[in-house]
Amino acid sequence: MDMRVDREFVRRLRLDKSWSQEKLADEAGVSLRTVQRVEADGVAAHRSCRAIAKALGVDPAELRHRGAPNPQPMTQSARSLEIASPWGFALLRTAQALLVSVLWLLMALVALNAFIVLIGGIFFWEYALFFLGLRWVYRAVKRTKIVRVGAGELAVE
Repeated sequence: MDMRVDREFVRRLRLDKSWSQEKLADEAGVSLRTVQRVEADGVAAHRSCRAIAKALGVDPAELRHRGAPNPQPMTQSARSLEIASPWGFALLRTAQALLVSVLWLLMALVALNAFIVLIGGIFFWEYALFFLGLRWVYRAVKRTKIVRVGAGELAVE
């Protein structure tokens, strides 16, 4: 999950060292696009933030956005749920994992049944349509991100 970074602070540290964005990317072991995104949007993955902070010689916590709200706030994905309660967060993550497992099992059974019917010489399109529907639900559930609100960036799973 991405975290907000003080983009002006990163840029100032980079320029104080007289480094180009390419040099910072090489020193941090990240792509040039990552450095460009950090300086333009103020958003970085945790791993990228740690690498950039190490290359610049500062603590990763110092890179966090601490000023006024970012003029381009991070938008929450349409496939994410924000949960404030730690128990609700744990319950939803467990339910999501269980639902993904059950859907995977159903897809496997439908595919096996369709294969057996196909061997018998008759193929029912209902099996294929049912399988595709299950696959769509499976992918939608698996892609949904559940975010624990109020616990900082470390609680995002």
